Amino acid sequence: MNLSQAVSPLLIRLGRSRASRLHATRRLVSNLDLERQCGLLAAKYLDRALVRRDAISERRIAIVERRLGLLLPEALRAYYRVAGRAAALNTAHNQLLYPEDLGVEDNHLMFMDENQSVVSWGFRLADLAKADPVVWQRNNTAPVEWHSERKSFTRFMESMFRWYRSAGIWH
Repeated sequence: MNLSQAVSPLLIRLGRSRASRLHATRRLVSNLDLERQCGLLAAKYLDRALVRRDAISERRIAIVERRLGLLLPEALRAYYRVAGRAAALNTAHNQLLYPEDLGVEDNHLMFMDENQSVVSWGFRLADLAKADPVVWQRNNTAPVEWHSERKSFTRFMESMFRWYRSAGIWH
């Protein structure tokens, strides 16, 4: 039984207002876990502690969400909040897009380009409500095709950082 199955009967008994508070509390805990996970991941591969200048503000993220008319997945938001400006991670090879450069193409929210723009990565719009959605890769030559990376955003970023290290991209 997963957490949602266990909590659903409880939500019905608590009523809407308490259920809403419980859902908000559960979401906050999940968000904090993702932020902590992203922070640990970034610090591990930066080989230093994260500092304030590595972060992108919540205000900046919210402005982009309003412009796009959608909410970013919590994992991407968490990563931006702790390491969104850490150039050693985000522009060493592939380019993590800054929030202002995010866009929607082919029913996907695009968040990263490969260093020679051969491929790009995004999330299916239908998956944006998931806290840590699966990443999809698009080849940028005709015929354009999408392929699942079969990894959530956090797992995708970690595997990319491991590859950077093993390939000698980071010295």
